[in-house]
Amino acid sequence: MDKKLTQAFVAAVKKQCGLYVRLKQAAVSEQKVLASKDGRGLDEIAKKQEDILKEIHGYEVEKKTLFEKMAADEGFKYTPELKLQDVLFKARDAEASEIEMETAKLIILMKENALLNANNGGLIKNFLNFREFTAGLRSRMENPVQQTYTPGGLVNNVREKQSKFDQKI
Repeated sequence: MDKKLTQAFVAAVKKQCGLYVRLKQAAVSEQKVLASKDGRGLDEIAKKQEDILKEIHGYEVEKKTLFEKMAADEGFKYTPELKLQDVLFKARDAEASEIEMETAKLIILMKENALLNANNGGLIKNFLNFREFTAGLRSRMENPVQQTYTPGGLVNNVREKQSKFDQKI
């Protein structure tokens, strides 16, 4: 396997690992903000995550190009179904084992991020429910409703009427 291609591939994987570490840190920050029920800072964190994901995508495109070249070097015709594992199995050299090792680290980081994102998804849902609940409370405080019951037990909601002294003329 071409040493320059494998070194470039490993470098791209290592850069992605670094970006996934930064993404994980941002997800932990997001988790803290969501757990505190204080939405300030969420926009900034989301922007940071979006920027990191754009960088990750750039390295993913680079890795795909390098993978296509490595596959051609090993005699494979590139298809979307071709796996890195197949190419590395055929190569079986020091570079191949380094790629396997770095790719394994990347996969672990990706799984950790997926778990954090799943947890944050639940926190976001709770956060939105909390916001909806407090908005409802605020609305009911601004527009109070007096409940009375009819002889049949039905609820009769009556909006309190403002006295003439409280109205603008």
